[in-house]
Amino acid sequence: FKMFRYLSLVIFLSVSSLNAKAQDEYSLKHLALYPENTEKIWNAHHDLRDKVKQLQRIQGYVYHDPQIAALAIIRPSSAYNLTKYIEKLEFLGALYLKVIVAELYIYLYPQWNEGDLTNAVNGILNSEFLRNLSQEIGIYDLIIKRDSYTDHEGNSYAMKAIIAALWIDGGKDKASHWVQKILSQNVNELSQLQNTKNSAFNISKLADSCHTLALAKMWNKFPSLYSRILKLQEMQDYQYTNLSLPALALIHPQEADFLGISNQRLEFLGDSYLNLIIAELCINEYPNWTKGQISQLQTQIMSNIFLAEVGSEIGLDNLILYSPKHDLEFKYIADAYEAAIAVLWLTAGRDKTYDWIQRLFKARNHDYLITMTKATEGFQRWAKNTFGIDPDYEIQEFTKDEITYFIGNVFLGDVFIAEAKALNSKHAILFAARKALEMALEGLIIHSQN
Repeated sequence: FKMFRYLSLVIFLSVSSLNAKAQDEYSLKHLALYPENTEKIWNAHHDLRDKVKQLQRIQGYVYHDPQIAALAIIRPSSAYNLTKYIEKLEFLGALYLKVIVAELYIYLYPQWNEGDLTNAVNGILNSEFLRNLSQEIGIYDLIIKRDSYTDHEGNSYAMKAIIAALWIDGGKDKASHWVQKILSQNVNELSQLQNTKNSAFNISKLADSCHTLALAKMWNKFPSLYSRILKLQEMQDYQYTNLSLPALALIHPQEADFLGISNQRLEFLGDSYLNLIIAELCINEYPNWTKGQISQLQTQIMSNIFLAEVGSEIGLDNLILYSPKHDLEFKYIADAYEAAIAVLWLTAGRDKTYDWIQRLFKARNHDYLITMTKATEGFQRWAKNTFGIDPDYEIQEFTKDEITYFIGNVFLGDVFIAEAKALNSKHAILFAARKALEMALEGLIIHSQN
């Protein structure tokens, strides 16, 4: 539809070339991590093949492509111009580990809130913990680094890299099983997993955390809940069999005071899934970028203000369940978006989630994204430089179905430029400014309008 054209849904996705099969079959080539010539590495390190075999014994897995295992245990200082590949492997490894650990803690501790989960996961991702873990399981002795050079930080990076290597070559389940095994032996909170043969995470366990009483309260308090779930299904092009999870994704955090549940645990999980998706897409879209450049763009995209705009443009803000006394700030729209991602990943799978995100985001470059995060200032500068005038903003307010909406209008002089709807005036002005700035950058505001 017409207004969609002006959305600043700005992810760099030319992922249309990645079909579902390619997405589901990780490889070095698919992740733009495949060096053209690594033969000199094997020749330079005479014991590298033996160390790769030792890594395979530790992980209980034989690599289809031993090269990724080799990259994982070599420090950049010994990598012969392959630093960018190794650093990206470590970067992905941290995100893979976060997904695995987040799932484990959510499975084991259904009563934990977002703060508890964050502290626990950060404890696992801590460099000192990973360094000690690498020594405990024998990874420390496999790391190839410069002679007489003690790279303590590198030990934690190597742990992340070998997790990434196992995930990419063997798949998520294989990586999850191995991480679960080593953590259960070294983390008290996860020790109960030692006797679990299969992956501990199970979608039904998360659903079970939505207590029957709380669910009954939720359906009674919000009679429109079912119709909202239907709209969410339409957005995601997926039909849920367990309605408690999509319902949970729509519950405003402040409703937890009455219901005893909210979307915060799902949001926590969705954040880890979305971070991973964005990182993989970044690596494919910008193969020559450094880890730092990718991280910067990822931070911009993962901001509440950007994700809130994505959620608002698709109408997710209208589906969130909250009482009129509670405000619907940027963060709560962003949280609902990430919670919806978590529910889709958990029930429909990774490919379906990738597909939904692809349909929501448009290809834009890095400079464009940074510009659009400060759209009000950006459009004012553009208008001043182009026409010598400042833009004017007007707010209109109306109520529909007992919900109050605000429409932000942007004008240059007497000429209307753009409008946007939101649930508060601040969002409406910002979204309208973004539309106006995108129109300006596309050359759709002509000088004759001055």
